[in-house]
Amino acid sequence: MRRYRTGGTPWVVLLDGEGVVRYNDFHIGPEQAVERIERLRG
Repeated sequence: MRRYRTGGTPWVVLLDGEGVVRYNDFHIGPEQAVERIERLRG
């Protein structure tokens, strides 16, 4: 939790292929999550 500065659970952290944090927040809706993951996959 310290490494990614999360605020508790549940918490969502999405990383790109290089390990860079691209999303770090308390909540993400399923559709938004799929959209962001697809973008990260390239």
